[in-house]
Formats: sequence, structure tokens, C-alpha cells
Amino acid sequence: MIIKIIKEFYNETNTGLLFQTSGTSMWPLIETNDRIEIIYRDLNKLKIGDIILTNSNNELIAHRIKSIKPQIITKGDNSLKDDIFIVNENTYLGVLISIEKTRFKLKLKKKILKKYYQVFKILGYNIKYLDFLRKLWLKGKLWKEQ
Repeated sequence: MIIKIIKEFYNETNTGLLFQTSGTSMWPLIETNDRIEIIYRDLNKLKIGDIILTNSNNELIAHRIKSIKPQIITKGDNSLKDDIFIVNENTYLGVLISIEKTRFKLKLKKKILKKYYQVFKILGYNIKYLDFLRKLWLKGKLWKEQ
């Protein structure tokens, strides 16, 4: 049902639906009370590094795609382990296109996100390096103010 709403809303308005976030699994990029904008994109058009919204046991989860083949595997940037749920047409809801912070809106830049993902991959998602990424974030290196 929600997939249909997201698709129809995007097709009619060319904008995504907003969801308010909670939790720290995507910190520092996404924090509690941020609002994320989600649009529907076909599963076969998703790429490694995209942040997708899924429904796992009636809980909405926005995590980054870590691998696509043989199946889509996601992981929170601040999580130590891959997600254990399966991403498929029944659980996938859409892809994140922007993040609204308290004072500004972030339109995601593909180049920055790819580098951000590569840094986490190289570091093995080691939590001690999150402070470094947070400093980059605060200096505006990971976002573009709108």
C-alpha cells in the first residue's frame, strides 16, 4: 500500500514523501528528527551506495546498499553488521533523495556519497572514524546547502 502511495505521489508531484527519522544507525549523515525525502525507483536501477527505505517487520529502516548481487544487502553507516532482512519488491519502499536538517535541506550529491561510502568500506565501518566524518559534515564537505 505505501509503495503505491509513494509511486503515485512522485508521479503526480515530482517530489518525494517526507519521513521523520529516529535512531543512530545512519549517523552522522542522518540523525534523529531529520526528515528524509523518499521517491520510488525500480529495484533494478538501484546502485551500491544508495540509501533506501525498507519495511522490515512493520519498522521503516533507511540504510545504505552495501551489495546488490546476488541479493540486495543493506547496512547502517553506524552499524557494525549487515542487515539480516531481505530486500525485495515486498519490503523495498523507495530511495532517499534529500535530508532535511533543522536549518537546511541537503540534496544528496552522488560523488560525495560514493566517496563517503568508500571511506566507510575502507575503514570497515570502524566507529572511531565517525568523528572525522562528522567534522567533514559540519564543515559542509558532505552536503550542499539549499
